[in-house]
Amino acid sequence: MEPAIQVFMAYAAAFEESYADDQWSRLEEYFPVDALYVVSGGPFACEIQGRSSVLAGLKKSLDGFDRHFDHREIELIGAPSVVATDQGDEIQIRWNVHYRKAGAPDVILPGSSVILVHNGLIQQLTDVYVDEELAEIGAWLAEYGEGLDGSYV
Repeated sequence: MEPAIQVFMAYAAAFEESYADDQWSRLEEYFPVDALYVVSGGPFACEIQGRSSVLAGLKKSLDGFDRHFDHREIELIGAPSVVATDQGDEIQIRWNVHYRKAGAPDVILPGSSVILVHNGLIQQLTDVYVDEELAEIGAWLAEYGEGLDGSYV
Protein backbone atom coordinates (compact mmCIF):
# COMPACT_ATOMS: atom_id res chain seq x y z
CA MET A 1 0.00 0.00 0.00
CA GLU A 2 1.29 3.45 -0.90
CA PRO A 3 2.34 5.68 2.03
CA ALA A 4 -0.24 8.36 1.14
CA ILE A 5 -3.02 5.76 1.21
CA GLN A 6 -1.77 4.56 4.59
CA VAL A 7 -1.98 8.12 5.93
CA PHE A 8 -5.50 8.52 4.54
CA MET A 9 -6.72 5.16 5.91
CA ALA A 10 -5.28 5.89 9.36
CA TYR A 11 -6.90 9.35 9.29
CA ALA A 12 -10.26 7.90 8.18
CA ALA A 13 -10.22 5.37 11.03
CA ALA A 14 -9.25 8.07 13.55
CA PHE A 15 -11.98 10.33 12.14
CA GLU A 16 -14.64 7.68 12.81
CA GLU A 17 -13.29 7.20 16.34
CA SER A 18 -13.50 10.95 16.90
CA TYR A 19 -17.03 11.00 15.50
CA ALA A 20 -17.96 8.29 18.01
CA ASP A 21 -16.34 9.79 21.11
CA ASP A 22 -16.04 13.50 20.20
CA GLN A 23 -12.27 13.55 20.90
CA TRP A 24 -11.10 15.59 17.91
CA SER A 25 -7.58 16.20 19.21
CA ARG A 26 -6.58 12.72 17.97
CA LEU A 27 -6.80 14.08 14.42
CA GLU A 28 -4.18 16.78 15.01
CA GLU A 29 -1.36 14.38 14.15
CA TYR A 30 -2.67 14.02 10.58
CA PHE A 31 -2.58 17.74 9.68
CA PRO A 32 0.16 20.38 9.65
CA VAL A 33 -0.57 23.63 11.48
CA ASP A 34 -1.32 25.39 8.15
CA ALA A 35 -3.68 22.70 6.77
CA LEU A 36 -6.40 23.75 4.35
CA TYR A 37 -9.92 22.30 4.13
CA VAL A 38 -11.98 23.17 1.06
CA VAL A 39 -15.63 22.34 0.51
CA SER A 40 -16.39 22.76 -3.19
CA GLY A 41 -19.97 22.92 -4.49
CA GLY A 42 -23.17 22.59 -2.56
CA PRO A 43 -24.70 25.07 -0.13
CA PHE A 44 -21.84 24.96 2.40
CA ALA A 45 -18.88 25.67 0.11
CA CYS A 46 -16.04 27.26 2.05
CA GLU A 47 -12.30 27.31 2.71
CA ILE A 48 -10.92 26.85 6.20
CA GLN A 49 -7.25 27.53 6.92
CA GLY A 50 -5.33 26.14 9.90
CA ARG A 51 -5.45 22.79 11.67
CA SER A 52 -7.50 23.91 14.68
CA SER A 53 -10.00 25.73 12.46
CA VAL A 54 -10.30 22.71 10.15
CA LEU A 55 -11.06 20.40 13.08
CA ALA A 56 -13.53 22.89 14.55
CA GLY A 57 -15.28 23.19 11.18
CA LEU A 58 -15.57 19.42 10.78
CA LYS A 59 -17.02 19.10 14.28
CA LYS A 60 -19.48 21.96 13.68
CA SER A 61 -20.80 20.34 10.50
CA LEU A 62 -21.11 16.91 12.08
CA ASP A 63 -22.82 18.31 15.19
CA GLY A 64 -25.31 20.27 13.06
CA PHE A 65 -26.07 17.50 10.59
CA ASP A 66 -24.76 13.94 10.97
CA ARG A 67 -25.41 13.62 14.70
CA HIS A 68 -29.13 14.28 14.13
CA PHE A 69 -29.54 11.00 12.27
CA ASP A 70 -30.19 7.59 13.79
CA HIS A 71 -27.66 5.93 11.50
CA ARG A 72 -24.81 7.13 9.29
CA GLU A 73 -22.70 4.91 7.06
CA ILE A 74 -19.96 5.87 4.62
CA GLU A 75 -19.66 3.83 1.44
CA LEU A 76 -16.47 4.16 -0.60
CA ILE A 77 -17.10 3.86 -4.33
CA GLY A 78 -14.20 2.10 -5.95
CA ALA A 79 -10.60 2.20 -4.87
CA PRO A 80 -8.82 5.47 -4.21
CA SER A 81 -6.45 6.67 -6.90
CA VAL A 82 -3.09 8.27 -6.13
CA VAL A 83 -1.31 10.75 -8.38
CA ALA A 84 2.13 12.17 -7.61
CA THR A 85 2.24 15.95 -7.95
CA ASP A 86 4.88 18.62 -7.29
CA GLN A 87 3.09 19.37 -3.99
CA GLY A 88 2.80 15.77 -2.79
CA ASP A 89 0.65 12.72 -3.43
CA GLU A 90 -2.95 13.45 -4.33
CA ILE A 91 -5.54 10.84 -3.39
CA GLN A 92 -8.96 10.89 -5.04
CA ILE A 93 -11.92 8.90 -3.74
CA ARG A 94 -15.68 8.90 -4.39
CA TRP A 95 -18.14 8.11 -1.65
CA ASN A 96 -21.76 8.12 -0.57
CA VAL A 97 -22.94 8.79 2.96
CA HIS A 98 -26.13 6.90 3.78
CA TYR A 99 -28.35 8.46 6.44
CA ARG A 100 -31.34 7.05 8.29
CA LYS A 101 -33.74 9.03 10.48
CA ALA A 102 -36.95 7.81 12.09
CA GLY A 103 -40.03 9.16 10.33
CA ALA A 104 -38.20 9.91 7.07
CA PRO A 105 -37.00 7.86 4.11
CA ASP A 106 -33.32 7.02 3.94
CA VAL A 107 -31.23 9.52 2.02
CA ILE A 108 -27.81 9.49 0.37
CA LEU A 109 -25.25 12.31 0.19
CA PRO A 110 -22.91 11.72 -2.79
CA GLY A 111 -19.49 13.32 -3.03
CA SER A 112 -15.79 12.86 -3.48
CA SER A 113 -12.63 13.86 -1.69
CA VAL A 114 -9.21 14.95 -2.86
CA ILE A 115 -6.53 14.58 -0.20
CA LEU A 116 -3.09 16.12 -0.70
CA VAL A 117 -0.52 14.28 1.43
CA HIS A 118 2.88 15.94 1.83
CA ASN A 119 5.60 14.64 4.16
CA GLY A 120 3.15 12.19 5.74
CA LEU A 121 0.55 14.86 6.60
CA ILE A 122 -2.72 15.93 5.01
CA GLN A 123 -1.81 19.36 3.69
CA GLN A 124 -5.16 19.90 1.99
CA LEU A 125 -8.47 18.08 2.23
CA THR A 126 -11.08 18.95 -0.37
CA ASP A 127 -14.63 17.60 -0.33
CA VAL A 128 -16.33 18.03 -3.69
CA TYR A 129 -20.08 18.12 -4.22
CA VAL A 130 -21.68 18.31 -7.67
CA ASP A 131 -24.81 20.43 -7.47
CA GLU A 132 -26.74 18.20 -9.92
CA GLU A 133 -26.04 15.16 -7.71
CA LEU A 134 -27.47 16.96 -4.65
CA ALA A 135 -31.05 17.22 -5.96
CA GLU A 136 -32.30 14.16 -4.04
CA ILE A 137 -30.85 15.23 -0.69
CA GLY A 138 -31.96 18.81 -1.33
CA ALA A 139 -35.57 17.63 -1.75
CA TRP A 140 -35.20 15.44 1.35
CA LEU A 141 -33.90 18.38 3.38
CA ALA A 142 -36.77 20.59 2.21
CA GLU A 143 -39.27 18.04 3.53
CA TYR A 144 -37.51 16.43 6.53
CA GLY A 145 -34.46 18.56 7.34
CA GLU A 146 -35.86 21.17 9.70
CA GLY A 147 -33.18 22.15 12.20
CA LEU A 148 -30.32 20.50 10.30
CA ASP A 149 -27.31 22.67 9.50
CA GLY A 150 -24.27 21.10 7.85
CA SER A 151 -22.32 24.35 7.57
CA TYR A 152 -18.66 24.38 8.56
CA VAL A 153 -18.26 28.06 9.43
